[in-house]
Amino acid sequence: MGPYQHLMHISASPYRNLQRTEPKYLPEIQRQLDLVINAQPTQIHPEERAAYLETLIDDLRPGGVWSLWPEDGEPTPRWQVRGRNADDNTVYTQALVAVKVLGRNPVGSGEVMLKPETLTTLVYHTCLAFPGRGRGSALAGSPPALEALRVIANTLVLHPIARKKLARMGGAEAIARALADELPTDRLFLLCRVGFLITADGSGVEEIVDNEHIVPRIVYVSYHCLRVWVLVCADMSSKQQHIHANRTTPPNYNALSELLKFSGNVIREYHKTSEDWDSTLSPCVWQL
Repeated sequence: MGPYQHLMHISASPYRNLQRTEPKYLPEIQRQLDLVINAQPTQIHPEERAAYLETLIDDLRPGGVWSLWPEDGEPTPRWQVRGRNADDNTVYTQALVAVKVLGRNPVGSGEVMLKPETLTTLVYHTCLAFPGRGRGSALAGSPPALEALRVIANTLVLHPIARKKLARMGGAEAIARALADELPTDRLFLLCRVGFLITADGSGVEEIVDNEHIVPRIVYVSYHCLRVWVLVCADMSSKQQHIHANRTTPPNYNALSELLKFSGNVIREYHKTSEDWDSTLSPCVWQL
């Protein structure tokens, strides 16, 4: 008997049939989203996966149902209860996590994830400053914004064609602008991962070097990442008698790795625009 033989198949219908603007249905909305988030891969048929994604993306569109979802049973919009902060347990965050879970299986999800309205909706919730586009009300480092970035990163990995689409929307410029802010490690990692994927074929590189000052921003962020790394390693060395037997990875290792990959794209692709080395790129070289 296979391990999934008695698993319940999950349909999009129960969620789609809920009155999702009514506060009294919030517990059932959360229950349905939890079923998706915790589902085994074989529990959702590709057609149901597509139907669920279409419904969730429609709920999450700017001005959509998500802006009416209450917290703690109160009939007040989420963004009026707690300002611009959001908790991991809000239905808003759950909906984005469900999109991530459904979207990371390309069978049945690809067509939906590549639609312009899907990318536009996801971009809105990242709180990135895409040229000419609005931003969601959550804080840049909040759970919803991070989940939206994770969804985009997964989409760019699974569907390379999405990289061009996001680049045409101004994705490289949005990443460059975000790197000017003070960033928590998890957001820095996701921004650099998305930036690396968008610029892998050179898309947007010339614009972010010439117009968005990406080189000094990369240098600034790299310096602070490396400084934290050195301080953490020094602290580890002073505390561990047997450091070789008990290695600990510095907390920003993954973020620094993605930042260096993104930097490599910038140097390689910008250099292709001229036969001679452009001194504009020189500050980036030391970190590599």
